[in-house]
Amino acid sequence: MVQFGYIKANKLSNEYILRQDNEPRIEAKKISIDDIGEWTNISNKVLGSTTNTILADVQTRANFINTIVDQVIKGNTNGVNINFTGIDNIENFERFLIELAPRLREIGATTCVKINNEINENDIKNVVDYIVENE
Repeated sequence: MVQFGYIKANKLSNEYILRQDNEPRIEAKKISIDDIGEWTNISNKVLGSTTNTILADVQTRANFINTIVDQVIKGNTNGVNINFTGIDNIENFERFLIELAPRLREIGATTCVKINNEINENDIKNVVDYIVENE
């Protein structure tokens, strides 16, 4: 639930903007797996069923995102290619992308998702930068 309130202007001091509104996103570009260059590839094959626990919990998901961002910075890569399967709750995965993509854009990196039978392209095309279609 979003709540709005008002404060008199003469009561404000040291005003600063924490985060500016993002411009409307354009639709993700479709690319082939061969087009992925120096990106960090993230697969949940090792995580297995733990993936669903990570995506479901707000704090665990935030820690996971922080780890990804740190690795992109350390690795000096152009972006992240996400290839997840076996997702129980697709809304949690979409929330993960909604939280990850802006963080990556802030550091100049892009977000790519490999589409599979579980992930609906229409639900993420305005969130991520690139989509790799299921081959």
